Amino acid sequence: MSTLQWLPYDWHCQAIYLVYRWIIAFYFLGWIIANWVVTTEGRRYFVILTNWAFITYNLYLIIAALSTTVSYLSTHFICKQAEDEFSREDDFVIKKLSGCCGYQDNKLSWYQMIHWLFFTIGNELAFVILLLYWILLYRGGPVDGINANTHIVNGFVAVVDFVVSGVPVNLLHFIYLMIYGSIYVIFTGIYFVFTNDIIYPVIDYENRRVTATVVDVCLAIIVFPLVHILFYFMYLDKLWIMYRSFRPSYELLQTDYEDEENASGDQ
Repeated sequence: MSTLQWLPYDWHCQAIYLVYRWIIAFYFLGWIIANWVVTTEGRRYFVILTNWAFITYNLYLIIAALSTTVSYLSTHFICKQAEDEFSREDDFVIKKLSGCCGYQDNKLSWYQMIHWLFFTIGNELAFVILLLYWILLYRGGPVDGINANTHIVNGFVAVVDFVVSGVPVNLLHFIYLMIYGSIYVIFTGIYFVFTNDIIYPVIDYENRRVTATVVDVCLAIIVFPLVHILFYFMYLDKLWIMYRSFRPSYELLQTDYEDEENASGDQ
């Protein structure tokens, strides 16, 4: 049974959520275009972790908007006759844990699986950038619109998006973010070998190899997994709050349903 199956469902709320998905998708798409237009980084644009993260986050927002649109249209319009049988269980259902990468007997479509993957990586990566940039890299100076949206706004929107979304968090999915971080760490080493270019002072492979190695290891196997664990506990807190908030409504609906069943049985 789905953890969220008991939650009340309202198509009007889903329509508002769909509009919200497209608004934030277009908003950050505009900022990534602006970043490309005014950037002076040239070829280095694609070697900076912030830009990797911002591109990934934009991909997530677009995929989430498309996935939500398909789910909304297919269930509300194309399959209108099945609306009475629809329950929250059909949206990101969770049943039995069968491994790191999936669930047994789930009803997820292929595009929802992609949505779930990018939900995990995109939101959490945006939050990682928010932490790392302002703790390790920022050295003062003015903050323009592009800087604010790639290092602050996206991180806070990621948390808000996590809260309002019904996508679950699997604790074992920390592996996805860890793989992403490991790929970037390996990339920085390869990039340095071929260009002798130092991307960040904290990963200076030429003059501070020990420090760079420690930072790489901590980033890939400690920081990224810890952020996922943080989001997992936030998810558990969200479930508890929703349960406490919606349980009376669910119990009332359940009582009405049982009364109707009993009345039908008496007839």
